[in-house]
Amino acid sequence: MERLTGAEKALEKRWNSASWLLQRPRSTVPKRTSAFPLTLPPRESGASAAQWLSSALRTEILEGRLRPGARLPASRDLARQYGLSRGTIVSAFDQLKAEGYVEGSVGAGTFVNQTLPDELLQVSRKATATRPAQRAQRRRLSAFARRVCSMASASEAVTTRSSPSP
Repeated sequence: MERLTGAEKALEKRWNSASWLLQRPRSTVPKRTSAFPLTLPPRESGASAAQWLSSALRTEILEGRLRPGARLPASRDLARQYGLSRGTIVSAFDQLKAEGYVEGSVGAGTFVNQTLPDELLQVSRKATATRPAQRAQRRRLSAFARRVCSMASASEAVTTRSSPSP
């Protein structure tokens, strides 16, 4: 019988125990990437590449072609598709993130925000219709407040009766 070294014994011990079977293996599923090609209008001569890209993406979002929650293509894919540097793409994404149109983080991807800033600026008809009804309602007073009001009105009545008439 051959002799095992310390490392070989530890490996054999681990192999014979069933606990390593219960450990979750590292995920081998690749990250999901955007499968759709993003078609943007041609670039105007006066605008910088980052301005053009952020404007075009903002328009796509506002017109509903990029819906809330949709994942934008990766910056590397967009850079390759439009022949731009990745820094230009990141700059455009940062601009849209600052304006509130997209959200995301490094490694997680960039997504269209669920609540767009333009929606926050709209006044809903439902909200304006309920305000006059709210103003018409009287506030309910507590028992203490009703006693204070009744005492104030009683003392006011006494003051007006006791004051001399001219």
